[in-house]
Amino acid sequence: MGGKVVVPHQAWIPLLLVIVFFILLSYFGEELGVFDYFSIASNESQKFIVIFSLSVFFGVYSKIGAAILLSLGQVKKANYLFLGKALGLFFSVSAIIIFSLEEFFWLPVVLAELTGFLLVTPFVMHRFKLKGFYFEKKYIISGVNVFSFDAIMKADLILLSFFNFQEFLIFYSIVSSVFEGFVQVLSSYRYQFANIVKRTFDGQRFHSILKISYIVVVGFSPAALIFSYLVIGTFEREWLISIAILQLSVLMGVYGIISFHFFELQGRPKSLTLLAMMSVTLNVLVGIALIPVVGGVGVAVGTLVSFTILSIVNYIAIRRYLKKFKYCENRAEL
Repeated sequence: MGGKVVVPHQAWIPLLLVIVFFILLSYFGEELGVFDYFSIASNESQKFIVIFSLSVFFGVYSKIGAAILLSLGQVKKANYLFLGKALGLFFSVSAIIIFSLEEFFWLPVVLAELTGFLLVTPFVMHRFKLKGFYFEKKYIISGVNVFSFDAIMKADLILLSFFNFQEFLIFYSIVSSVFEGFVQVLSSYRYQFANIVKRTFDGQRFHSILKISYIVVVGFSPAALIFSYLVIGTFEREWLISIAILQLSVLMGVYGIISFHFFELQGRPKSLTLLAMMSVTLNVLVGIALIPVVGGVGVAVGTLVSFTILSIVNYIAIRRYLKKFKYCENRAEL
């Protein structure tokens, strides 16, 4: 295709959904009590809608751009995108604190997503070549799998809102964003893992990727602590415990995050769907069971269980694959 990436018209669907969301929220947000839930005054509602819609727009298309870069094997450029988003978050939080811009509480989210969007645009746009509108079952299943994986931490925020942990919800939304950044960086190694599986399985190369991933997670472990303190300015015992559990969750999940698409690569996308949905379901069930007992920390424990199960199942599946792979090699030599 002359160096172009063929992209179906579905790439524009998120833009249409953001526009629909903007219109519905503008007309029905007050009636539905949305602004009361977020403690937004009526005279600030339109500003809130615009800001929220822009952050969703930039966030969606920076992820689409990252997916295209990864599909092209441009892992370093995809990581620059994630780094740019992290820097956008850091500088916006710093600006709010240094210049006492409390009214710009929305700045970190928008600037982080905008930075990612602007960084990825030059790399991606010249690769676009739109194609006809179509749907295929395999893409729908793949979309469900990725959505289920992304929902692991998002489900925590929904649970906390149901249980009315307002202060903890604010803290958790900040901290979970940092850990989601870790997960996105680790996800960029999935392309290299796919190449390993599709070719002769190079165990040494795979372990090298795992080693680098663990170093990244451990090396940037203070990030969540620093960001949450910069934004909130204080700590509670429950918050520190949650940060520790989430840090452990990412460490336990490194194997599963990198090898997430293993079943799909083996031609078993439905198995991956079951695994992904099981992980999300476990997260929700553990959270519901533990929140009444240990408070907001329960959702962090749910995330730990989800990522641990994801890694264990993929570890077992890959071990079985390697045994079968070596058996086939030995048979071929005979």
